[in-house]
Amino acid sequence: MKCPGFEASVNSNHDVNLYSSSNQFTFEFFKTVYSPQQNVVVSPLAMFLILSMVYHVANEKASAELQQLLHLPEDKQEVMLHLSHFFDQSRSNADGYRVSNVIFSKLTLNPAFYLPLEKRCGTERVNLTNVDVVALANKWSLNKTADMFSIVSPATINLMTMMDIVMLNVISLNASWNTMFTPSDQHTFYFLDGEQDVEFMEVDFEGNYTSQINYWTVEIPYEQSSNLSMIVIIPKDNANIAQLVNSFTLNDYQTIDMKQERKQISLEMPKFSAKNELNLLEILMQSGVKEIFEDGRFAFGLTGKLRVVQFVQSAVIDVDETGTFAAAITIFGAIPFSADGGGDNIMRVRVNRPFMYLIRNVISKEIVFIGHYSMLGGEKCNEETV
Repeated sequence: MKCPGFEASVNSNHDVNLYSSSNQFTFEFFKTVYSPQQNVVVSPLAMFLILSMVYHVANEKASAELQQLLHLPEDKQEVMLHLSHFFDQSRSNADGYRVSNVIFSKLTLNPAFYLPLEKRCGTERVNLTNVDVVALANKWSLNKTADMFSIVSPATINLMTMMDIVMLNVISLNASWNTMFTPSDQHTFYFLDGEQDVEFMEVDFEGNYTSQINYWTVEIPYEQSSNLSMIVIIPKDNANIAQLVNSFTLNDYQTIDMKQERKQISLEMPKFSAKNELNLLEILMQSGVKEIFEDGRFAFGLTGKLRVVQFVQSAVIDVDETGTFAAAITIFGAIPFSADGGGDNIMRVRVNRPFMYLIRNVISKEIVFIGHYSMLGGEKCNEETV
């Protein structure tokens, strides 16, 4: 059962690296959401977490599809142990970003569904009887990070009120650069929709640099306590941003670490921000993922069959001289199925053309956010989420 757009890789090896599985899903999914019409930022990691958190109550057909989509092992207990380790790290804030999740429910939940999530993932559970789900969810998210619901479209919020079960995931980071940038002069940036002078920032530091056939990479470390870095991937003259995104694979990502050289780097790049909302259900279904959105594929409740009808992510990123703020809120909802370089020792790099970037944990190598910057004023929020 091949899902177009995603490589099949069902692995029953008990030593499978689920960080690698998450990263492989990241690059496969990013290809499906890249758009030359807008700047995109997304956290496939948040998607990977939510879908992995329902894997243990998926029926046979849905389990097979999740194994293929996320590159999961057949052993569901192994996946739950990985989730437990991930959320233990997150709660300790050892990785420099925060991940929180909650289940809002109008129904009596299946203990086999929620108890492992409470124990292993620290998932909160809230009964929605006679309570406004949006007000509760907004209050919950404000306790975890910034006002995330301000970036969620009214259509998504309206649909959320109709759900019998809603799983929310919030992932956020607010990291300062290890070496601060300083404001630079305005420089021309060659956007896909035309040239424009924009504000640049600059920094000199000792860091990791690679030169591959079609691209360069520069790794910019955040403060050491965060275990985070940003890798900027810049197409060379023989490639463009679309070719880079469509050809970049997990193997290319792993090659960066093997090929990196330590250099004195003088870096200039634009300050940038992006914000978007993606209908993940629609994107996955267009890519051939069908089973997990059919009736009764997950044993969420004790009675009746439920159908997943909402899977949406809103994300934002803001990069300036001081560091990076990035956050994503992911909504997963179900209802009863009857309803709907240069020549010297200093590498001088000016990033003045569309580029791809990712923010990762430098220890586990897991990618937290991925995006591209290629359009002037390239923010777009999709209001239609049904």
